[in-house]
Amino acid sequence: MANSSKASGRITYEQLNQALATLGFVCKETKDFTAYREAEHGAFIVLPHRNADSDVGDPHLVSVRNTVTGKGIASADELQALLMSPPRVSSTERPQSASMQSFRKPRKKWYARGKDGIKKHPSPTTTG
Repeated sequence: MANSSKASGRITYEQLNQALATLGFVCKETKDFTAYREAEHGAFIVLPHRNADSDVGDPHLVSVRNTVTGKGIASADELQALLMSPPRVSSTERPQSASMQSFRKPRKKWYARGKDGIKKHPSPTTTG
C-alpha cells in the first residue's frame, strides 16, 4: 500500500481521517496524538497529531492498514480506495458527530446549583 500511495499521490491526514470515519472509527484528538477507535471490531489506532494537510508517513500507513485488515474491518484494496478518494469537507468545517461525544470522558461536576439557579462551590466538610 505504501508504495502504491507514493506512486499515485500523497495521502494527507485529512484523507486518513475521512477514510477511517467511513469505516466506523471515532476520532479523539489531543495536543500530542490522535486516537481512533472502532468499537464493533475492537480496533484502536494511535498516531501522532499532525495538521490535516500534512503527509502521512509510510510507517503510519502500514500501522493503519495492519489494524484495519487484521481486525477484518476492510481489505487492503478497500482501504486504499478510501484513502485515494477526493477529500470531502474539511474536519474543521464539519460539525462534531454524536458518536464523538460518546468517546469523551464525562467531566466531573465540581459545583452544585442552588434553588435560585446560581452555581455554588461545594463547601468543605468540617470535622468537629
